[in-house]
Amino acid sequence: MLKDRTITPEMLSFKDFMAAFRAQYRYGYPQFYGKYSVTEQKVRKNNRELHGLIIRTPGNHVAPVFYYEDFYKAYKNGTTIDECIRTIIRFVENKNLPDNEFGERLTSWEKNRERLVLKMINFKKNRHMLMHAPFRRFGDMAVIVQIYMTDPNLGEGAITVDDDLAEIWSKSSKELFETALSNMNNYPIKMMDLMELSSCEEEDDMKAPRIYLATYDAAFHGASVILQTDVLLDFAKEKSMDFYVMPVSTHEILLIEQREDVNNAVLFEMLESINSDDRIPENMISEEVYSLDREQHCLRSLSSGEQLILAEN
Repeated sequence: MLKDRTITPEMLSFKDFMAAFRAQYRYGYPQFYGKYSVTEQKVRKNNRELHGLIIRTPGNHVAPVFYYEDFYKAYKNGTTIDECIRTIIRFVENKNLPDNEFGERLTSWEKNRERLVLKMINFKKNRHMLMHAPFRRFGDMAVIVQIYMTDPNLGEGAITVDDDLAEIWSKSSKELFETALSNMNNYPIKMMDLMELSSCEEEDDMKAPRIYLATYDAAFHGASVILQTDVLLDFAKEKSMDFYVMPVSTHEILLIEQREDVNNAVLFEMLESINSDDRIPENMISEEVYSLDREQHCLRSLSSGEQLILAEN
């Protein structure tokens, strides 16, 4: 095998490689492209964000995921884009993925009920998708149900439960959410002090407000920890602090110590800066900051003062 080579001027950058790859499979293999549903999606795998290429057979809920990063590595080692695409075609056409087995497992309620988890997404940005999936409103966010799966062929990830799958299971939206919410209690929650993680002992930093990152200690998206109000309140009591709660991505939320020098303008400027990061637009879930009210045992919007309630759509 050839060793990984340094990119030469003749080689495409990763961005240009994806564009060339995309054009080649669309226009170079029209029969394949027309036969299968080909979509792209960023996928979090092994704590890395990868660019997935999903090839789905019409009517099949499960699909193999290929990664541009793997093909780009092969490209740098001398494999042509056309050879990469033919590798995909051989895999799909030869049915190396046992669709029947996975399809049967996916459509079984008993095999999936303990795997159901919750994911937070932005409501406005996902309105089209939410037309076809059970969801709940939570402030300016939406909560969807996913199947958390670990499989040697598909890897570790999550599949969103849509209306079709709920109908196959003959389960109501209420039962789906009650089951998933109950399952979330089985996963440990991580609270990480960002000041300790930075290993910074400058005097100015020691005077800064404490900021904790909260998420689930699991491979699925962990921002749904914001629904665990009791856990957040217990943590605030343990630290003897009041917190602002900032949903910064689908993966985690921030708990920011409430202090006089941390006003609403500072908080919203911080959130706007995070949300404007072009590298992770699909992770943005909220444009709101919340206050953890220890007296009334709830979360409240800083903008409106309204209490957050997990509401049916």
